[in-house]
Formats: sequence, C-alpha cells, structure tokens
Amino acid sequence: MEMDESQLLLLPDEVLLAVLAHLEPRQLLQCRVLCRRLRDLCLHRRLWQTADVSDLFLLRAALNLAPCLGEVRVTNPEAVAYLVQGTACVVNELSVQVCDQLNAAFATTIVGKLSALGGVKELSLHLLCPLSTPSVATLLKAVINIDGIKELFVRRTGAVGPMEAVLPLSDLELRPSLRKLTYLSCEVDPFLDLLLKTHAPTLEEVFLFFLHEIPTTLLGSMPRLRVLACHPCDGLSELADLPSLESVRLMSRVTEDGAFFAGAVDFLRRSSHLRSVEFNGTRDVGSDAHLVALADSPSALHINAISGVDVAQGLLERVAATLPKFSLLKYLGLDSVPPNVVLKAISPETLPSLSVLSVRSTDRGMCLHAWLHDPAVQDVLVRNPNLHLYEAGMSTIPDDCACAWCRWGCHGTLQHYKYYSSHARRADCPEECYQVAGCSS
Repeated sequence: MEMDESQLLLLPDEVLLAVLAHLEPRQLLQCRVLCRRLRDLCLHRRLWQTADVSDLFLLRAALNLAPCLGEVRVTNPEAVAYLVQGTACVVNELSVQVCDQLNAAFATTIVGKLSALGGVKELSLHLLCPLSTPSVATLLKAVINIDGIKELFVRRTGAVGPMEAVLPLSDLELRPSLRKLTYLSCEVDPFLDLLLKTHAPTLEEVFLFFLHEIPTTLLGSMPRLRVLACHPCDGLSELADLPSLESVRLMSRVTEDGAFFAGAVDFLRRSSHLRSVEFNGTRDVGSDAHLVALADSPSALHINAISGVDVAQGLLERVAATLPKFSLLKYLGLDSVPPNVVLKAISPETLPSLSVLSVRSTDRGMCLHAWLHDPAVQDVLVRNPNLHLYEAGMSTIPDDCACAWCRWGCHGTLQHYKYYSSHARRADCPEECYQVAGCSS
C-alpha cells in the first residue's frame, strides 16, 4: 500500500523528523528534492549528527549540503582533500589511512580543515609509513594541534627514525583535552611521549597495545586516569597508589623464566582502588601469583569484575581458594571451561554477589548442549539461583553434532541465546537469558 505524500506532509515537524531519522544519508538527499519543506527538514542537524559516510560520491554531496556528519572514513586522502576545501560541514569522527608521503600531505589538509570548523573530536589515524617522513611529521603537528579533541586512536607500523629532527615538539603550545588514547606500537616514540605529557591532566583511559616498555612515570602523573590496558612490567608498581585508577587490563607477557613480572604482582597486591581487572592471555604465564596477589590486596573487597582467570590443571585449588575473598564480585570470566573443583567453589556463600560466570572455550569440537547438561554445570546453576552462565565461543553448534542431546533434539533454540540460568527470564536478567537448569528437553 502506497502512502499519499500529502498525508505525510501533514505531520508536524517533530514527528516528520522522527520518520526521516530512519532513512539512510543517500535517501535523505533524495527526499530533499521532493518539496521545499522536505528540502529543509532533510538537512536538519539531528538527522546528520550520527551519519556515517565513506562513499566518495555520497561524501561529496554530504560535505556540500549537510550541516554535520557523525563519522567519515578516509582511505583515499587525495580524493577527499579536494572535497573538504570549501565545506562548512562539521565532522565529529574522522578515520584516515596514510600509506605514503603523498597520503600524509593530503591527510594534513583534511585534518586541518575539518578541525578548524570545530569538528574532529574523535580521530583514528592508521600510519603505514615511517614517522620520520617529513610529511608525516607535518600531519602529526596538525593532529596534536586539534583543539578540543576527546578520543585518539593511533596504529603505527612504520619505523620511528630521527623524528625529533622534523617534529620540534618543544616549540608547540598545546592545551590538554584528550580523554581516551589508544596507541598501537611496539616502541615509545616522540609523538606518544608528547601526547601523554600534553594531555596528562585530562586523560581518563589509556590503551597501550604491543608496547613492552610502559611509560609508567608519565602514567603516574595523570590525576584522572581510570582505565589502563598494557603489558605487565616491573614499572607498574609505580601506579599502585594512583587513586583514580579503577580498571586494569594486563595483556600476556612473561619474563625469560616464565614468571609474571614482580612489579605487576606488587602493583596488584598494593592497589586499594581497583574495581575491574582483566588478565588477557596470562594463562601462558604458568603461575597464579597475579590472582593471589589481587585476592590479598585491599581492592579485593571492592572488585566487581575479574576476567581472564587461569584455570589450568595445576592451579585449580589455589584459584578456587581465592574466590571467597571477592565478596562483591559480580562478573567472573574464566579463560577455559572450568573443571568441577572450580564450579563447586561457586556458591551464594563464597560469592554472594556473582551474577555472571563467563566461560571461554577454545575446543571447536565441544557441544554447548552437552556442556550445559553436564551435572556439574546444572548443579552450579541450581545452587546459585541468581547466576547466569555466559558462553564466549560455543554458540555455533554444527548440524552434524553427534552428542546425545543433539540427536534427541534438545531445545533447538538454545544457540540463539548467550546467557543461561536456572530461572525463567526476569526483569533484571540479560535480554538473551534462557532457562536450562533442570529442563529435560
């Protein structure tokens, strides 16, 4: 049934805007030619402030007509540099890929123009060429001078080189504004150093991936730092007294003898302010020293989320013994399917606040049906009526699965859910909660 256009135009502006909000950017530009009223409404700021545009043809029209854009992704800086020359469009999020010197020169034009309009509050920069390239250094100057930038993502794969010669960092007068910094690099470079020093008063979240030498002295000077992701290192002990730091993600890294860094263990043992800790890939460490240190820390009484816990065979008893020390723990993430000794340690008495137990399986042949019907799994759900099991990696069940439960046609809708419990879904349950404990089919 086709709708009469005249009936649509009888709607008030607010209602019509709500209808137009369901259209894609290309459809909005098409609708604006239908009449004068739609011409104006289809360019309303509300409709474009979250728009994501990457197609060059559509981007040309949007930059010429739209008042703002939510996100622009640039893989061809040369083509986009010409499009932004005369624009008045404010772009909130910008993503740019730089492969060579020419890319860097055009990217500088894009960043400079769009930031001058008051946009580029979030920037993703993918640098695939050396930082010592003069045009790259000019681009980094433009980036560091963006006024009011809030989030910055940098992925660097090229060599650093003699960057100081082309980027006179000390000559720049910069104002702190950055709240979130994600930096992917194998070594500290002058640009990262400048970012951390400049934005130390405002940075709240710092993610340093692949970086083995962590600039802990600079991190320790950040009064608002709440979230940190990095490799463990001895220098982490310098951050133990940082009162604002609440969430830490420690990514896999071990010493030559296979032990967890002593400084990282000391950091966990002394910290009193942590609320969330993730051990990402630390099962290769071969030691439970990190979890034991956390259980003995002043933070243990306040932590509400722990993930990446090692349940390797030799550590089961000690892991189970540490759990009761986390009385306010709501989320527990295990790095593999837990054995019975760990499941038995989970009860309303030991972990009274636990509501989600996340399990990650790397066994591609493991069937979710069979695992959920294991007596130990059924038992932990029945004993913990408020608990939800969350599977992270077992949702795909092959059509030819040979387990008995699949052959019997066990609840075929199971694979459409991610949270499993012993109760029917309640108002406070996750949306994808499904009752499995005690069911026979």
